[in-house]
Amino acid sequence: MTAFLPAPQPGAARLRGLAAESHLVGARVVYFVTALRTITIAAYIEA
Repeated sequence: MTAFLPAPQPGAARLRGLAAESHLVGARVVYFVTALRTITIAAYIEA
């Protein structure tokens, strides 16, 4: 990917930062959904 860029540009760095940020948000959402599902299943089993 770096081969296509003639020189490191601030725009590319910003895009890379946004991608990393969205990846963190996605991981957090997945973790939250998994925890929620686990709690729901546990409550369903106990009921």
